[in-house]
Amino acid sequence: MLVITSAKGGTGKSNKAVVTVTTLRSLGQQVAVYDADASVSSTYLALRIPDVPEDQQDPLLGAVRYDMRDPEEAETFIRSMDSGVRTIIHDFPGGAHASVAELFPAEYSNGLGEIAELAADYGYRLTIMHMKAADPSYEASFHTLADGFGDGVDFVAVLNRGLMTDQNLSNWTASGARSRLFELGGREITLPALAPSLLQYGLKGIADEAVITDPYHRQLRRLFLRKAEQELNAITNWLF
Repeated sequence: MLVITSAKGGTGKSNKAVVTVTTLRSLGQQVAVYDADASVSSTYLALRIPDVPEDQQDPLLGAVRYDMRDPEEAETFIRSMDSGVRTIIHDFPGGAHASVAELFPAEYSNGLGEIAELAADYGYRLTIMHMKAADPSYEASFHTLADGFGDGVDFVAVLNRGLMTDQNLSNWTASGARSRLFELGGREITLPALAPSLLQYGLKGIADEAVITDPYHRQLRRLFLRKAEQELNAITNWLF
């Protein structure tokens, strides 16, 4: 069960979610997709089944959206564990791990650790994919997740090459977050920078090649997804 998260929005979370889902589905994998940021819905809008009402969307064929910041809707995260689907992906809004920690009353819950234990009860091991961008708050965010989950989950740090400089990478190392990632058995992968000429198509262009009519741009999309798939190969055993 994969959760894609970060300290704030604007880190490429939805980009990574759409790339991951598109890649896995192209390989014939069964993937249920949930966009937990209903106020923005970038992943949902890119992957939803066209011409199908929202209340009839199928997470296995398209995507379902909900609001992680709404206490009642946030329960969707827990209920998805009962689906029996091999791979479940949730795209969280920035900073939403605080909402996850509050899903159960504090007086009889150990916060994030409780979520990992519950997932295990349903046969899932959580993989926390943490997007890394330029802001130093992302290092602090990773430490918060590591404190809460410990070694009860698998951590993946994603370096967004479209947003990061070599200096940002140095900060990631100097903060101690990178070494802690590896101490916990985590892995580090890269999200390739998207070619500027592909930005005009939005995330829908990543999800569906038919959206792109220009042959050159179609090839750019294929090359981008090929590179992204190579990066995902490093964590394949954590996705199924």
